[in-house]
Amino acid sequence: MSSKRYTADELLKKKQLVFTLYVDNRLDQKLISEITGISEKSISLWKKKDIEAGTDWDEERRQALLGPEKQMRRTMKMYDLMLTTIESRESPDNVPNTKEADILSKLSATINSLKSDITLFVKYEVGKDMIDFIQRKYRKQPEVAKQFFTLWNEYMTGK
Repeated sequence: MSSKRYTADELLKKKQLVFTLYVDNRLDQKLISEITGISEKSISLWKKKDIEAGTDWDEERRQALLGPEKQMRRTMKMYDLMLTTIESRESPDNVPNTKEADILSKLSATINSLKSDITLFVKYEVGKDMIDFIQRKYRKQPEVAKQFFTLWNEYMTGK
C-alpha cells in the first residue's frame, strides 16, 4: 500500500478538516480516516501533538456541544439584568436612556440571531446523533456511515 505525500499546505488543510470533522461533527477517527484518506494513526498523532501544544481535541469537542445555547442563556441573562436595573429606578428614570435603549436593542438582535443559530445547531446535533448511531450500528461497514455523512452534508449545505 503506497502512502501519498502531501505538501505542508495540503497537510495543514487536511489537519484542519480532520479537526473539524472530529470536533464539530463528532465523527470517530475510523470514519474520518475513510473520508479524508488520513490514517487513524496520523489522526491520533495530531491529537497528541496538539495536546502538547495546548489544544485538547476532546475538550474542544465538549465545548462545541455548548454552542449557541450557552451564548443565548448568557445574553438573555444580561438583557434581563439590564431591564431589572432600569425598572428598579424611581419614576421617571425607570425607562431606558438612549445608551441603554441602544444596548437593549443590540442584545435583542443578538438573541434573535442566536435563535437562528440554535435552529441550525439543533439540525447539526440531530445529524451528529444519527451519524454516531450509524457508526456504532455499522461499525464493520464504514461505507454506510460515509454515505450518510455525504448525504447529510449535502442537506446541510443545500447542494
